[in-house]
Amino acid sequence: MIYYLETSALLKRYRTEQGTEIINSLFKNRRPTDVLLTSYFTALEIEVVATRGLKGRILTPEAYRVLLAYFTGDLSQSLMLQPVSDVTLADSITLVKRYGLRAGDAIHLSAALLSGQAASAGIIFVTSDIELSRAAQGEGFDLFDPQHRDAAERLILFQEES
Repeated sequence: MIYYLETSALLKRYRTEQGTEIINSLFKNRRPTDVLLTSYFTALEIEVVATRGLKGRILTPEAYRVLLAYFTGDLSQSLMLQPVSDVTLADSITLVKRYGLRAGDAIHLSAALLSGQAASAGIIFVTSDIELSRAAQGEGFDLFDPQHRDAAERLILFQEES
C-alpha cells in the first residue's frame, strides 16, 4: 500500500492532537511493502510550523529541536519524498481551478497524483481536511482520515489488504 500523507495529517506524528495515535500506528505497523509518502513541500511546511511555534513561544527551543529531529529521523527511516517540480506546480494550477483549493493543498494533491502515475498503483490519500478530501476523492483516491471515529478499524483493513 502507498499512503500519501499531506502536512496536517503528518503533523499529528509530531504534536499530540486528535488522530496522533492513528498516525503513529500507521508508522509502527506498516509492512515492508507499505510506502509512506509525502512531498518536499511538506518539509517546508513542517519547518514553517516549527519555526512559527518557536517564534510565537508555543514551542520551547528544546521542543523545536525535538520536533525537527523526529521529522528528520522519519525522513531517513520511514518517509519517501515526492519532488515538487514544474509539472507539479502546473498541475496544481489546474486543481485550484477545478476544486478551488488553497495553493498548498493543490500542491499536495498534484504530488500525490504524479506519484500514483509513476507507481502505477493506487494511493491512499491521508488527510483530515474536508475540502482537500473532496478534491482527492474527485481525483479517484481512496481516503483515510486519521481523525474519523472508525480510523483504527479502517487502518487495519488497509493493512490487511497490502
